[in-house]
Amino acid sequence: PSNITSKWSNGEGYETTGSRSDNRSHKFLLQALLKYNKTFAKHTVSGMAGYSMESSNGSSSNLSAKQFPDNALEVFDMQDVVMQKAAANLSTPSRLLSYFGRVQYEYDDRYLLTASIRRDGSSRFGKNSRWGIFPAISAAYRISNENFWSKDFIVNSLKIRASWGMNGNNSIPSNASLAVLDNANYTSGSIINGFAPISLANQELGWEKTDSWNIAFDMGLFKNRIFISADYYIKTTKDLLYKVNVPALLGFTKAWGNIGSIRNKGFEIELHTKNLVGKLKWNTSFNIGYNENKVISLGDDNSSYFTGFENTQIFMVGQPVKSFYLYDAVGVYQKQEDLKKYPVMQQTVVGDVRFRDADGNGYINDNDRTLVGKPDPDFTFGMTNTFKYKNFDLSILITGQTGGKVYGLLGRAMDRPGMGVSINVLSRWKNMWRSEEEPGDGKTPGIGNSNTGQLYDTRWLYSSDFIKIKNITLGYKLPLKKIVQNARVYVTAENLIMWDKYDGGFSPESSNGSSGDYDYGAYPQARVISLGVNVTF
Repeated sequence: PSNITSKWSNGEGYETTGSRSDNRSHKFLLQALLKYNKTFAKHTVSGMAGYSMESSNGSSSNLSAKQFPDNALEVFDMQDVVMQKAAANLSTPSRLLSYFGRVQYEYDDRYLLTASIRRDGSSRFGKNSRWGIFPAISAAYRISNENFWSKDFIVNSLKIRASWGMNGNNSIPSNASLAVLDNANYTSGSIINGFAPISLANQELGWEKTDSWNIAFDMGLFKNRIFISADYYIKTTKDLLYKVNVPALLGFTKAWGNIGSIRNKGFEIELHTKNLVGKLKWNTSFNIGYNENKVISLGDDNSSYFTGFENTQIFMVGQPVKSFYLYDAVGVYQKQEDLKKYPVMQQTVVGDVRFRDADGNGYINDNDRTLVGKPDPDFTFGMTNTFKYKNFDLSILITGQTGGKVYGLLGRAMDRPGMGVSINVLSRWKNMWRSEEEPGDGKTPGIGNSNTGQLYDTRWLYSSDFIKIKNITLGYKLPLKKIVQNARVYVTAENLIMWDKYDGGFSPESSNGSSGDYDYGAYPQARVISLGVNVTF
């Protein structure tokens, strides 16, 4: 084709491009452990002391060039080619030094006590706050091992547990506490290459610390045919590591700091039952967890901090972490009189989305963004049922969650007012506003009304609730003991069926990033059918 041959006259290699990338990382770990264990009479004492040193650093380089002498050349220098890019980087070294110890005591398999402490120093923090001390203590009492506990009692085993501890987090860039410069150009008659600061030095930047309390019990009934484990916890995270706002006159608007605190509290319950124990065996395992988080403080003045995509989430004292902060869409301006009846924005016309006047001042502006939900679910649960009959076995795993939200950015990108009707649209636009005579369902605006198309509102905020058949496995144990020790064939179906109310993307589980708050069109978990054989000789 002419679009290929037209460049041939330039000569072999002239249109050729080449690049070379080199990334190197070095990690070193040194640990020394000393252990002690002693049993005498009904007492058991054990201890451990240790020392750990970690170090990591890295480098990278990138070269690219064009206009090679020919297509056979695999190396290049500045004399033979035209350089397009030459870059070399060194990462800031990260080092962690730790001292730690643990002591355990047990008496007669009834009383258990554990205490530990560690001291960690991290180079990622400011020189005044590099060290942190993190103690922990736990105790347990197996009351069912007491002499007065009847072996024929319905509750055949009972253990009470309690613990308290602290741990630290240093998951920040290795140069977060340093004043960093970056490439910047300035003008003095001509453009001159230079450097400009992009962060502040913070000698007080230190560990993020989590203080955890836990009380629990483990109980077996009817000779452990029913076993229950329940935990209640409170976790308070202080000195949060976060990029805080700084005056823009510094040349940048964010800098690392320790601000505020967050509290998580909730419970976890596990239930195991042996429903049938005859020829047909049926066991059930069920777990459920509830978690409530809340921002307790945010620095000296408790100022709220925006985060998330286009600042659509917020850290606010007294509210869940990273709550969604959006315009609350409550309907459509269906008739001309609605523009006088309800608060409006500038240039609002009939057919536009109608938002809730959250601050009650009679008109709609940025101050009417409000709290409309949180990303984290209240409850998560899972249940596994296993069946065995002769050589057959069957297991079914069901999972689910409720109480959270996910923002469908993919749905917003392809399905918002103002985009026109030149492309395919979702079926709900059948009920859109067309005129005062055809006002639609009162929820869907006119597809040509672009006044609110750039805003982030609750029309793309969805419930992340779901119930899912996560796994079904059916197996058969082959009667081949004379040939092999064990042989089993099985068929497995993963991610078989999900029930949810999410139509802003593929799945409420298909969220981007570790937070799982937004869905940019992430690929869902695939449904997989597998057939396999396990053989043990």
